[in-house]
Amino acid sequence: MAMFNVHLSLHLKNNKDYLEVVHDVFDTLISTQKGLYAMVDSNSLFQIISHTISIVNDKENLGLAEKQIGLSFLVHCWKEMPEIIEGMGGQSGFADSIIRALKHGCKDSRSTAYRTTSLYLMFNLLQYFAMEKNKIAPVIYKALTFILIDGYRNTELREEMLKNFISLFKKYQHIPIAILCDPFLKQINLLLHKGDAETDRSTSQVLAPNSAPYALNTTDFELFTCIATHKKLTASIAVPLLEIACEVALKHILFTRAALKLALLVLTRFSGNREVATSYEVIINNLLKTVAEQDELKVDLYAELVDTTRLKRRVALAQGPLTRQRSLT
Repeated sequence: MAMFNVHLSLHLKNNKDYLEVVHDVFDTLISTQKGLYAMVDSNSLFQIISHTISIVNDKENLGLAEKQIGLSFLVHCWKEMPEIIEGMGGQSGFADSIIRALKHGCKDSRSTAYRTTSLYLMFNLLQYFAMEKNKIAPVIYKALTFILIDGYRNTELREEMLKNFISLFKKYQHIPIAILCDPFLKQINLLLHKGDAETDRSTSQVLAPNSAPYALNTTDFELFTCIATHKKLTASIAVPLLEIACEVALKHILFTRAALKLALLVLTRFSGNREVATSYEVIINNLLKTVAEQDELKVDLYAELVDTTRLKRRVALAQGPLTRQRSLT
């Protein structure tokens, strides 16, 4: 195993070439028990992983191509030998170092390819560990959640991450969606209300397109719908989701129908839940009051969008305020 530690370093010109060869040879060696044991017993695997981690975490090293290869190799090692990776490099193993490198890669603005690869590897690792029920899965899940929240105004990053979360939630119904939903839905509500304060929005801007401080798109609603239909949806998640649906319906005319459909979906699931029903009564009263105060001509438009037989049947609490507001016209 001196080949890895001495000869390759001497004969290969740079880290990129070294990592490519190591990755290829590693695949061949771990395909047999003898090869795997030889790498572990000789301490070669430890040294290779340590060297790779030093490359991907080196802030002075601007070689993104070699970092990309290094991250792919580390994730591959982790999936193939989780017990070895998590047991090496001290009490917590190399896990913290690998996650730190992936997080930096997800936030790197210098290269779209590097950021995309880092996101793919992180979600790929999360999906694998979710399937295996590895104890590291929640750590990666939380890290991705905070990356999304920190970069939520970055439309490209947000859409990429939302698609991955949608895929994750659809595939694994046992995943606790609260880890993402609690901070994520709170963030959206804050942005919606912050937009009102920043722009000093006048009452004539109700139902105006794109009135939030960020651009909504269909991917946002795909995630909302995925959350609304997920097995782990609870009343405490349903309430802020309802608030968002009604807020968006009020401020984004392009998404009014989609938002009300989302609200209907949530209400259908929690038709007998007192917490959700009470919260919705407050939300719908405030919403219709706002519409009536701003422009009576819009009351009929909005009432027509929300006044469906199904909504009446599912949410009787909303019928009283709705009828009263209609009488204004």
